[in-house]
Amino acid sequence: INDLGSYKCSLNQLTQNDDDGDGVINQLDDYPSDPEISNTTYTPSELGWGTLAYEDLWPSKGDYDFNDLVVNYRFLLVENAQNEIVRIKAKFQVKAIGASYHNGFGFKMDLNPSLIKSVSGYNLTENIVSLNNKGLENGHSNGSTIIVFDDAYDNIGSKTGGFVNTDPSMP
Repeated sequence: INDLGSYKCSLNQLTQNDDDGDGVINQLDDYPSDPEISNTTYTPSELGWGTLAYEDLWPSKGDYDFNDLVVNYRFLLVENAQNEIVRIKAKFQVKAIGASYHNGFGFKMDLNPSLIKSVSGYNLTENIVSLNNKGLENGHSNGSTIIVFDDAYDNIGSKTGGFVNTDPSMP
């Protein structure tokens, strides 16, 4: 241990075992018993969350408080030994709703839909979103649009409308 508190090891201290035969040694393989995957990359980080904040009247003039929908996110890119993305996992948490609108949330990836096998885990309750057989939103000519939910209130256990986590006097 050096004076900065970091641990240094030499490559000869690593074993060369590769139990799943994917070409990545066990100690460097996030999935040492699965030959199809070997690494996970986190965005923004393994422990942290990013935050997206929306003003539902944008770009029209509104109150510009950007608290109408606040969502935390974390993406996990699962890769194989050739650094090809095999799976994308996305986690979302509704943190605040400062609008009476029942806003939905989705995102677009600049990824050809033919490269996507399937999408699962969305929460659609309002029958306003049309999905194709892969789980992508219909009606888009380029890229892949994934709808996470169609009503933010359904993701916090409330249909009351109003403010959630935006006013200390309210729930």
